Amino acid sequence: MLLALANIWISSCGEGPAGASTDGSCIKCDTLYLGYRFGMSEEEFFGHCREMNRRGILFEGDELNTVTQEIDLTVASRIYIRPFFDDEDKIYQLDLLFQYNVLPMFRKDLTPAKLRKEVLEYMEKELGEKLKPRDHPVYKRVWENVQGHRRLRLFHEGERIKVEYYDLRHEVTG
Repeated sequence: MLLALANIWISSCGEGPAGASTDGSCIKCDTLYLGYRFGMSEEEFFGHCREMNRRGILFEGDELNTVTQEIDLTVASRIYIRPFFDDEDKIYQLDLLFQYNVLPMFRKDLTPAKLRKEVLEYMEKELGEKLKPRDHPVYKRVWENVQGHRRLRLFHEGERIKVEYYDLRHEVTG
């Protein structure tokens, strides 16, 4: 089922996976996860969420401004999906927070490092996203992929793994 959903989740700007054309270039990479895209208005975002909920793919999140998706990794797991909107009410960042649905104290084998490995495999196998490791001054180690103006970054955030889609055209002001 996940492979079938992957076709919905990631559409491309060119002909290759995750927005790359067959020659490795990317003209415009606005498509993110589950059909969300950069520039989507808040109204469009929540309309899409309602449709995904109706189809049984997403559910209301139990954290502020999130929707959730249940997935199977080693154990049942959850993805919290959180959008960030700019001053024009358009998505410029979409965060995916992955976590196991089991408390770590009950399963010592379910470490953040194991979760990171599983999320990297999920991103590559199910979504066609290949991320490369690099050192980072804040997060120490991150896994990234930049195509066109879309940066996809994965890193540890406590017991969770955060995957961040960011529109590099967005300028932070203030």
